[in-house]
Amino acid sequence: MTLKKQSYQVIIFLFILMCMVPVPVESSNTANTNVNLDFFDDLVAKIDIRTAWSPKKWQHMGTTFEQELKKYKLKEEFAQANSNIEWLRAIHKLNHIRYDHHLKLSETYDYISEKRVTQAPIRLYADFTDDKKPFIFVANFTQAVEDKGVKVGDKLLAVNNIPIDEYIERLKPYLQFSTLRNMYMEKLANALVAKSTLFGPEIPQNSTVTLTLEPKGGGSSYKIELNYEGRYRNIDWKYPYVVELYRQNYSADKSYIKSMYRDLGFSEVYDNNEDCALYINRTKKLNLIEWYDFESVSSNARELVNKAQQAGTLDWDVIVDATRSSGGGGGPHIVKYLVSQPFKVTFGNVRVSDASWARSKANGMSSSVRRWILKAIDAGKDYTTNEPFKLADFPEGSDGIMRPASTRFTGKKVVLTFTLGGSQYDQFCAMLVDNNDPDVHVMGMPAGGYSNTWEWGETIRLPNGTSIGWEYDVGHTVRKNGEALEGNPAIPHTVVPFTRDNHSTYFKDLIIKAENYLSGVPIDNGWIADRKSETRYGISISSLQNRSRAIAINYTFQENFSHGALLIYTIKGTLIKELSLKKVDGNNRGKIIWHGIDEHGMQVSSGCYLCTVKINGLVGGTKKFFIQ
Repeated sequence: MTLKKQSYQVIIFLFILMCMVPVPVESSNTANTNVNLDFFDDLVAKIDIRTAWSPKKWQHMGTTFEQELKKYKLKEEFAQANSNIEWLRAIHKLNHIRYDHHLKLSETYDYISEKRVTQAPIRLYADFTDDKKPFIFVANFTQAVEDKGVKVGDKLLAVNNIPIDEYIERLKPYLQFSTLRNMYMEKLANALVAKSTLFGPEIPQNSTVTLTLEPKGGGSSYKIELNYEGRYRNIDWKYPYVVELYRQNYSADKSYIKSMYRDLGFSEVYDNNEDCALYINRTKKLNLIEWYDFESVSSNARELVNKAQQAGTLDWDVIVDATRSSGGGGGPHIVKYLVSQPFKVTFGNVRVSDASWARSKANGMSSSVRRWILKAIDAGKDYTTNEPFKLADFPEGSDGIMRPASTRFTGKKVVLTFTLGGSQYDQFCAMLVDNNDPDVHVMGMPAGGYSNTWEWGETIRLPNGTSIGWEYDVGHTVRKNGEALEGNPAIPHTVVPFTRDNHSTYFKDLIIKAENYLSGVPIDNGWIADRKSETRYGISISSLQNRSRAIAINYTFQENFSHGALLIYTIKGTLIKELSLKKVDGNNRGKIIWHGIDEHGMQVSSGCYLCTVKINGLVGGTKKFFIQ
C-alpha cells in the first residue's frame, strides 16, 4: 500500500470519528423555556402599555404590579410551565395580581368561587375594628363543628400550621379583588377553607384542613381538624341567615332579607324583582328602599318613585339599603331622586398608548365614543380627556352636572353601603359621598372599589396551545375629587365597621342606626376620613371630670387634622353646644373646659349628655357623661 493511499484512509477514518461525536444542540426543554419567556415578556409588555393603572389603588395596596411579579416569581413560573394545569395556574396568577375585580379569564375565572371548590364546614369573616389590620374570625359552622368546641367569634391564627398573614399572602394571587377590604370580607370567606385543583404546592392540600384558633374570650389557642364536605350551598349551616344576609342580593335567599325588614316594622309596597323594592313604616313615617342591582335603573327608579307618590310617602325620610347591591349602569338616575341639589356625575377616560390596538377597539364603539377616543389617538395622547362616564348621559365637553328630579323624595336620606358590591355601585356611592348633598348621609362600609370605564379583551394563545380570553382595564372612572375610583372607593360619612361583635346583626343594626340618625341621635363613627385624602383619624377622649358643673374634656388625635369641633347633645340627640377643637401642642392633644352653658347662654340642667367629635364635617366617636 502506498503512502498516499494510507493518508486517504486516515483522513476518512478521522472524518467518521468526527461524525460519531454528538454535536451540542438546544434541548427541547430549553426551547420551551425560551418560548414561554417570550410569551410572558410580550404579555407583560401589553399589560404595561394598555392598562389604566390606578395610583390610589396601588398606594392602598402598599405595593406595585412589578413588585408583585417578583414576589410571586411569575416569570419563573411561566418559564417552567408545561402541563395544562401549570399553565392555567400561571395565567390565573398573572391576571389576578393586577388586583382588578373586573378582569375575567374565560377558562379560569371561577376556580376559587363557590362553584368550583370543596369547602370545610366553617364560615370565616373579617373584623374591621382596625381598618389597617383586620383579622379573621369564625362566623358560622355546622353543628358537628360546634361540638368540637368551636365558638362564634374565635380568631383564626393559622391554616395548616401556616400563620394566617403568611397564608393570606400565598392565597392572594388566586383571588380576584380590587381592595383589601373586599378580599378580606368576600374572597377569603371561601378560599381560606377551600380545596381547589388550581392551588399550587405553596397551598397545602390534604384530605383535611387544620385551623388554629384563639378563643374570643381569651385563653390558650387550640386546633381543630375539619374534613372538606362539599360546596358551599350544600352545607347545613347552623346560622343560615348569617350566610344569606352577607351575600349579594342576586345570589341570596331574599326571604331572610324580607323577614328582617318585617321585624323592623316595614311592610312591602313594591318589588320589581329586578333591582329595587319599596317598604314603608307608617308609624314612623319612614321609607325603606332596597336597591340591589343597576341594570334597568332609569325606568325602575321612576316606577319606584311613582309607587311612593301613590302611597303618599315622598315627603317622608328615606333609608336606602344598598348593602347587597351588584353593579350595572345608570347610577345617576337613582341619585337624582335622592338629592336636593344639582350634583356632578362620575367621569371617565380611556388609555390609548397602544394606538393601533386602541384604534381597532374604538371602531366598535358608539359614534360619540369613537370620535372621543380617535381624537386622543390622532393627537398622540396617552389618555383621552376626562368626560362624563362613557358619554352615557352627557356629551363630550359637558360639565356633567345633573339636576334633581322634579318629583323625588324630599325628606332626609341615609344610604347604607357595604363592601361586597362594586362597579356602578361604586359610582353610586362615590356620587353621594363626594357631592355632599345636605339631605343625604352615607353610612356603613366602603364599596368594593372596582369601577373603571371599559375592559377591552382579546383571545391569547398559550404556548401549550390553549386559547384564553384575556382582558385589560383601559380606563379610569374619575371621582369628583379627580381621583381614580378603582381601588379607591368613597369612604361613607359615618363608617360602621363590621366586627365579630356585631356581625350577626350588622345589617339590622345599620337600619336602626339610620333611624336614630334621622331622629337626630349622634352615631359613633368607626373611622373618620378626610374626604379629600381618605386619611384615617383615630379619636380618644381620655377623661371627663366634674368640677362644680364644669367639665374638662381631654382629646387626642392620632393624625393631623385641619379643623374640628366638639359637639354636645342631650341624651335625645338635640345639639346644645358646639366648641372648636384646638391643638395645644405638636402631638395633636388638647383640652376643652365646658361650664354647662348651651348655645343660648343658658345653664343646662342636671342629667346625662353626649359628646362627639367632628373632623372636616365628619362625626366621630361618642361618649356619655353626667352633669350633677
